[in-house]
Formats: sequence, structure tokens, C-alpha cells
Amino acid sequence: MIMALPEPLRLVVDIIQKKVEISPESDEAIAITLWNFRDKNGDLIPKDDLKKMLRTLEEKHLVQVIDISCLNKLGRFAGETVKIMVDREKLAVGGKDTQPEKTEGVYVWRELKIDLLKGVMQYKGNKPVEISPTQDEIRYLILLVESDQIVRYGEIADKLDLNCRASSDSKEIAVAVQYIRRNIVPILEDAGMTKDEIEDMIISKRNVGYKLLRP
Repeated sequence: MIMALPEPLRLVVDIIQKKVEISPESDEAIAITLWNFRDKNGDLIPKDDLKKMLRTLEEKHLVQVIDISCLNKLGRFAGETVKIMVDREKLAVGGKDTQPEKTEGVYVWRELKIDLLKGVMQYKGNKPVEISPTQDEIRYLILLVESDQIVRYGEIADKLDLNCRASSDSKEIAVAVQYIRRNIVPILEDAGMTKDEIEDMIISKRNVGYKLLRP
């Protein structure tokens, strides 16, 4: 069984994962600005705390610290970065919470639950909201939940049977899929997610497609 990381460490892993997801796979070393490291309230993580957490992740063999010298300096300045090496597979597994057993027609991403059989979606302990299993935005979300990889615009258009799928114009396909991505925001907000949580959840790879931050 995979043990869940404590919340502060999990937040740091999420930040690193998000950077990794948009970086070329050929990049072994990842540089992340200090301004990206924020706690659940949006406040900057103190340098001493961040240094301890990165060292803890290194002890767990999830990252290899290359340069965190900026964390030894007083103050915080533009352009300061920490540089680490990441084992993408270990980071994905090590940062993953234990997931409940999958039930037919039920899709789970962290604390978001989509139940197609009941036609509802629920986030955390909020009141379930009604959804339509045939709605493009819900089908789009499920497609991302089921994939561990970037789902390309063309694949999304095909799976959702969008009118643009027969088009050879990649820009037209991208616009149609991006429209669905925008429309999922108010649906998730109705379920209780904030805009920041949604932005963190759905990772966009420019001119390619979308994926969800690994659970």
C-alpha cells in the first residue's frame, strides 16, 4: 500500500509535479522559482521549511537536490530558483495518495468524485451537484481522469465526437477543445472547487492538449 505524504510535503510534491509535467522528458534537472512554493493559503513557504521539506523528499529518494543555496540567504529575490533532479516515476508513485477501489461508472480524482450512475459530482464534503453523463464537459473530465498522459486535442475531439474532428485544421480543433476546457470551470465551481484548485488540477500543454495533475 502506498502511504500518503503529510499535507505540507504533498503540496511541495504537487508543485514539483506540475513543473515536471510541462517540462520536456529529456530535462533531467528542473529549476523552480521560489515564488512557486506556496502553502494551501497561498502564502510563500518559509525558506527554512522549504529546505527541510526538499531534504526530506531527497531522503525518500523522490528528488535529488542539486542547488538550493538560495534557501540559505536572507530575504527573497526575483529569479531565485531551486534546482533538483527528479525521477518522474518515483515522484508520481511516492506522491500519490491511496486510491479507493474503482467502481463501475464512478471516477475519482483526489477528493473529486464523479458518479455517472447517480448523475452527480461531489467535491470533498460539499453537497453533490447534478451532472449529465452525456455532457461534453463531463466526458472531457472523465477522459482526463482515466489518462496518465497528455490527452491531445485531436484525441479529445474524436472521443467526444466533436463536429470539428473531421477537420484537418488543427487550430479549429484546438479552439473547440479549449472551449470545453473553459466551460468545465463553472461546473467544477458549482461542486465547490476554487479557480485556483481547478488551475492546479488541469495542466495545459500549449498547442498539444491537457492532463490532470497526478492524484
